[in-house]
Amino acid sequence: MKPASSILALIAAVVLLWPRADVQPVDDVARAFDSYESMWREVARQTANALEGGDLTSDVEVQSHLSERLQHARKEAFEVIARKEQDQLGDGEWTAEKHAAILRSYVR
Repeated sequence: MKPASSILALIAAVVLLWPRADVQPVDDVARAFDSYESMWREVARQTANALEGGDLTSDVEVQSHLSERLQHARKEAFEVIARKEQDQLGDGEWTAEKHAAILRSYVR
């Protein structure tokens, strides 16, 4: 390999491995939304199948079907966050300041 090629390869490797400032660490909120997105997409697939299979025959049925399944998905996806909040704020431990601090911890 020529010296110029070696230098370009080294520069390329450094650029690829250099930590990016815009990449945020994954936290409970990101994991919850990623989980909800995955479940939302699965519900969309199931709902489309039900429409195409004739199991859902009106917009009212579709909305009811989606509402029920997505409510369950949200509850499941955000359970870790809800449990942490309950641990910190339950049993008479709630204060506006504590709750605000928890909510601010979610902000990037």
